[in-house]
Amino acid sequence: MRPGPRPVHAVGVNALDQLASWIGEMLARHMLDVGDAVVVVLNADRRIVLLNQAATRLGWDRECAVGRSWADFARPHDSVPVRVAADAHRRPYDVRLGDGSWVRLDCVSYTGNVEPYGTVSVLVIDPG
Repeated sequence: MRPGPRPVHAVGVNALDQLASWIGEMLARHMLDVGDAVVVVLNADRRIVLLNQAATRLGWDRECAVGRSWADFARPHDSVPVRVAADAHRRPYDVRLGDGSWVRLDCVSYTGNVEPYGTVSVLVIDPG
């Protein structure tokens, strides 16, 4: 007699949540470094906690930028932010390039609560 199928063991919701979180984190890390958009993550104090590889397209040194104030690299243009989604706004920023010159670029910002950083803003800049 042939044995029947093995029983499927239930996986706890907590384990599935952890797995989904891990998968999401791995995908997010991968997505940060593909594509042309510059991704900047700021903490509640508006200090840079993460930059993707595309930041080098603006002449920024990733290691030197982390921990510095976003105001060292950009200032919002005098326009009112435009809501593009429930948690996102589009606004032009004057962005300082690595050579010290300034250029105006569109920026989409998302704000949320992310551990271990607390409230963060994720800025997506299209350097064109």
